[in-house]
Amino acid sequence: MDHLIKAECDKMLKEVEKKFYDGVRKLQRDIINATAKQYGFDKELALREYNLEEIIIVPPYVECQPESYSDETEVIAEEEEEVIEEVKEEVIAEEKEEEVIAEEEEEVKEEEKEEVKEEVIKVKKPPKKPATSYSYFIKDKKSGVAKEFPEMVPAEITKKMREWWNKIKGGPEADIYHGLHRDDKSRYEAEILIYNT
Repeated sequence: MDHLIKAECDKMLKEVEKKFYDGVRKLQRDIINATAKQYGFDKELALREYNLEEIIIVPPYVECQPESYSDETEVIAEEEEEVIEEVKEEVIAEEKEEEVIAEEEEEVKEEEKEEVKEEVIKVKKPPKKPATSYSYFIKDKKSGVAKEFPEMVPAEITKKMREWWNKIKGGPEADIYHGLHRDDKSRYEAEILIYNT
């Protein structure tokens, strides 16, 4: 009878040991995977971090005491589960922290863009320089010359207008254009004083 009980105890113990070894290997894989994820999937670094180059040592063979051994196994399994949960929680917390940091960086970039836009808006543009008398003459007469001489190309029209301007620029016909230039020059001088202050 003792012989049958011992055989049954040995069988139960081997099953418990197998479950224990399987649990330890699973725990090792979970720790390595979680740590590898933390370090950018560098499993070698994960192994070094947790000193897992070697197999975790399990308790030595225990004489046939299935109840006490299974209690120890349950305690160890619970500890393993706690460690796994802690590692998972750490990984999740780190991922959330990285997301928060990324969102904050994004907000800072948006704020910097807004500040740059505001600075660009605040920069005053210098006033436009006054147009010359000749420019006013060109604006006034160019379309009429183009209609009068439709066969001329733009370069010929410009040459024709230059000749015409040279003939009239000292006479009373050009006084309108000189007056427009003087008004524009006065506008420019007033605006440049405001701009420089």
